[in-house]
Amino acid sequence: MSKDPKDTFAEGKSPEALKLMDEFSRAYGGPGVVASKTHDACMMCGRGVDPLADFTSNIGRAEWRLSHTCESCQNVMFANPED
Repeated sequence: MSKDPKDTFAEGKSPEALKLMDEFSRAYGGPGVVASKTHDACMMCGRGVDPLADFTSNIGRAEWRLSHTCESCQNVMFANPED
């Protein structure tokens, strides 16, 4: 897997925000914040992600850098409930 030099996932987030993200990740069966960052794994499903190859859009890649969620999980999170 390639490391994304623009990945700023945990930078600038307060300890409280990281704790909340960790709890959210684990509640949905994800690996937690540290494992997600260390292993380039999705926060939600735990799937390994190659951040430079596994996204079909720059928007998805940008969201990865913010939330460490894979494209499949992003599609679920941002789905239109009326579809």
